[in-house]
Amino acid sequence: MARGRSLRRGDACAVSTMMGEWKVVWSSFGYSSPERSLATVMGFEQLGHPIGSLSSIVSTLSVLLTPLGSIGRQNMRVTLATEFLPESSAAEITGGVEAYTHFVGGRLGDHHEVEIVARRTSGDSIDTATMDSLLGRVLFMLRSMFQVWRSRPEVTIGTNYVSHPAAWIGGRLRRARVVFWYPDVLIGSWRSGAFGKFGVVFEYLERAVLSLPADCYVAITETVRDKLIAQGIAPHKIIVIPCGYDPDEVARISRTSTGEPPQVVVVGRLVPYKRVDLVIEAVALLAAENWDLHLEIIGQGAELEELKGLATTRGVEDRVTFRGHVRTHAAVLEAIAASEILVSASEIEGFGIVLAEAMALGTAVVASDIAVFREVSQQGKGALHFAQGNAQELADQIRSLLADPQLREQQVLNAREVCREYRWDKIADTTSTLIENLGARREVSIDRR
Repeated sequence: MARGRSLRRGDACAVSTMMGEWKVVWSSFGYSSPERSLATVMGFEQLGHPIGSLSSIVSTLSVLLTPLGSIGRQNMRVTLATEFLPESSAAEITGGVEAYTHFVGGRLGDHHEVEIVARRTSGDSIDTATMDSLLGRVLFMLRSMFQVWRSRPEVTIGTNYVSHPAAWIGGRLRRARVVFWYPDVLIGSWRSGAFGKFGVVFEYLERAVLSLPADCYVAITETVRDKLIAQGIAPHKIIVIPCGYDPDEVARISRTSTGEPPQVVVVGRLVPYKRVDLVIEAVALLAAENWDLHLEIIGQGAELEELKGLATTRGVEDRVTFRGHVRTHAAVLEAIAASEILVSASEIEGFGIVLAEAMALGTAVVASDIAVFREVSQQGKGALHFAQGNAQELADQIRSLLADPQLREQQVLNAREVCREYRWDKIADTTSTLIENLGARREVSIDRR
């Protein structure tokens, strides 16, 4: 395994994993200032060259002269294009795309030669869909097309509307099969105000990307599948493969909740559509009834100061802790395990991985009554639901769980049964089968039972 070394920062990097062994490659594209050393349990090897160098030209010519490998074998060349990737093996995860890339991308390396082309971002910052981020996203899209093409893939996977074009163009130039993984379809939501006044720009971008014909579309829920069909994607090209949790990681976490005072936890970006304000309002309503409870909020985002102000205005600042960015995924799971209840009041979601993690950890779940959460909870078997945007109903559901330990315990038992299908190892195996079927030009339908 190669020794860790300082790597160059660029707008795209390539991460390849063979039989579980990783090597990280930064594509410098002219950037040459050392940013940091990635000293982890994984091996790192710098292979990237500035585009204008002689070595890069020779490398490119050698790629052009290399014939496409055999199609249909189990050990295939797979390139995964993604906007988001954790900084290291410690898994600095701030969203579902990072989780998918980290857990599924890594496990695919047990069966295939996997290369991940990613835009590295600092784990302590988030990149939301704003006009300020648009230029960087477009540049990443263009640069990553070259990296995907250079990897000589037989199958490419794009993980969102920004990386889909890279997977499609880079893959098609190599006659590869193209998979679009869809965490959600936001057409319609972009204009709702949840993403600001320029959300319409991103809607046009997503519509343009949907016009690119992929060989297969992976939807993470039936709800997302229905959205893809509504946008004209043929149903026979869509397969539903959910998101999940890592059972090994969960097994290492111990329940540490003392219940004195009972703790409610929220995990997610502090952006308007997550409706963290609603959770603070619910805590204020319960505090007015003399319920002794504490709210812990894990996450960062543009609404942080506004939410702090709301907690102060509602007189519950001493009951609310803003932890900000929690660097490692294990630490986030520990916080969930230390809580009686996890709440998600989100109004826009593609899955809600944190719900599956809470179910696996034995923490009761209260979630907004939106289609995706209903699906993930198996119509309320694994969670209690409240009307979207209704702080009083949310407070009522929290109260019912705190007041009735038997109800809470029964919900936890039900949730453990529900979450059995939401395991990253099973999800990776299903994805591997999909890749093999695509490589062999077989039908993409898969029995996940």
